Amino acid sequence: MSNLFAGAPLPGRFDRVQRADLSQATTTFRAMDIRDKEAARRFERAEDMRREDLDKVAGFDISGLGQMGSELFKVDADALAEQIKNGELDPTEARAAITKLTGDYRQYKAHGDAMKERSEYAKSVATDEKARQAHNDGLSVGYQTTYGVDDYGLQKNASMNQLFVPGSAKKGDDGRWTVVDPNTNQRVPITQVTGYADPNHFYRFGEEKVDVGDLQTTAMSESVQNRILKRGNNVFYEKNAIMEYDTLTENNNRSGQGLRLQILEDYQDESGNSTYFNESDEQRAFQFGPNGYNRIQGIRDEDEKIRLQQAWLSVWGPPAQERKKDDSGNIVAEGSGWGLLNAERSKFVEYARTKTSTDELIKRERLRTSRASGTDTEEDLYGFEETIEDVDVETGPQPETAMSYGMTTIRTPIQVEASSFGDGGDYEIHAFGVDPRNGNITARIFDDVTVTLHQYTDENGSTLFATSAEEATKLAAEKGGIYEGKTSKVKNPNPPQRTVTISPGNQNFGNEVYNRIFGVDPSTGKPTNATAIGLLNAHMQKANRMVAQDAGIPIPNQQ
Repeated sequence: MSNLFAGAPLPGRFDRVQRADLSQATTTFRAMDIRDKEAARRFERAEDMRREDLDKVAGFDISGLGQMGSELFKVDADALAEQIKNGELDPTEARAAITKLTGDYRQYKAHGDAMKERSEYAKSVATDEKARQAHNDGLSVGYQTTYGVDDYGLQKNASMNQLFVPGSAKKGDDGRWTVVDPNTNQRVPITQVTGYADPNHFYRFGEEKVDVGDLQTTAMSESVQNRILKRGNNVFYEKNAIMEYDTLTENNNRSGQGLRLQILEDYQDESGNSTYFNESDEQRAFQFGPNGYNRIQGIRDEDEKIRLQQAWLSVWGPPAQERKKDDSGNIVAEGSGWGLLNAERSKFVEYARTKTSTDELIKRERLRTSRASGTDTEEDLYGFEETIEDVDVETGPQPETAMSYGMTTIRTPIQVEASSFGDGGDYEIHAFGVDPRNGNITARIFDDVTVTLHQYTDENGSTLFATSAEEATKLAAEKGGIYEGKTSKVKNPNPPQRTVTISPGNQNFGNEVYNRIFGVDPSTGKPTNATAIGLLNAHMQKANRMVAQDAGIPIPNQQ
């Protein structure tokens, strides 16, 4: 049976209802949700920023600001922190205020930082003996610091806690602080207070003059005596004392400064005024010395520098001028200081003069006796004089009693530059003689060598010298200066000495020295210095007599 209702529609609602359009409402609510979340995010961010700003305000270290920290910065920082807490400033305003506060902090800290290094140095001078000595070494010779712990305490307090009159700080309508300067009693901005960021204003090291002795003190000192006697093979010779005096007086080191100060004191009256120099600046220039012009360049005060430059030129003449000696050994050069050095030279020599040792007297008497019957050699003529040469026991056979022999000293040493031989170099020939043990002709050589000194500066910019880079680095650090690796070469004031065997004809160092002494003619090979040859022959005769005498062979008297 077929389905009669197959094509009939199914029953449904008679009143069809259209679905509401909610898209607009959904959009609106979604927008409201986003807005609320953004507002919450911004609020939370603002809170975070406020906390960060507060942390920044609270994070400044005011311990190194001293008075400026307690009376200026802390007041501003506390006020800003309160504004941020109370929400009186939006983030942009807060950041601007913090930026200004940071700038003020750096400004105040600049003073504290400037004081810190000087304060540490001052403390070490006051409490540490080594640091105190290093400071004294940087002062003019004849002076030492009087700086003590009390001085340090007062100066540190003045630099950090008395920079301005306590309680005088006022903030103007422009938001800037002014204070009363205790030095001028004027109200000024903090950076214009006298001594702001200038440690030299607060830290000053008192000095006092100490007794450095007199010219005799140096002349009779152990170091000076040893050098004079060493040059003369343990015998005092006036020429060596003169050499020592001339070297010391021209030295730029503390020994030279000390000697010149001693010379100055010989010309001071009871009130300390010089009877030789008209001005105190000239006295100071004299102490700087003839090679101390560069030290003046390190003086910071321009007026003082100019005064001392003029005084130095008056005392020592142009820095590069030629210095000559006259027949009396006096230095001839422009400047009043040279006259004073020349006048004191003879005093120094007499003060330095030592007694001849008993052993030396025995040696001289022995030589005098052995030569009593010999021909007069006139060794004291023609610029020669006699000295004593100690015999080296390792150089050959030695008579039992012949312990020494005489050499002829050349009063004006023969200077040789750039020897042709590797064992030569630059040298001076000071003496010649004959070794009685073997008949060899000998010569006394002073090697002309230079010493490399390392140049550094102290806190005043003065140029000083040390014997090594390590020493220069250390001293520069101790004296507040710098070492840049600069070096200077100077002639060794105590040159190495040696006695060499010399002879004609052989192409070696000994032949070179022989030719220099005796003036050998290259075309003939014969010596031309008759005086030197005469003295050499006399030495040979004396050597033969000494050997004969030591062997017990009678020597007939020569008429």
